[in-house]
Amino acid sequence: MSEIETVAKKHGYSFISILGGDYYRQFGYKAASQFGIEAPMEVPDEYFQIKPMREEGLTDVHGTLKYAPEFGI
Repeated sequence: MSEIETVAKKHGYSFISILGGDYYRQFGYKAASQFGIEAPMEVPDEYFQIKPMREEGLTDVHGTLKYAPEFGI
């Protein structure tokens, strides 16, 4: 488990979103669009990925992801 996954689970986050390519699929990340989640900026579908951090972590989650203000998005 990566450090970010450890932190996400510790704090009870439902999922992790990343911008990355095929490499991350081996760690369980999938295109966010498969879950009805869109990026808040223009990005190719295959690069905006998401991974649930707990079973049913993406149940009833959909729409446009909102980043923290620090990201300036």
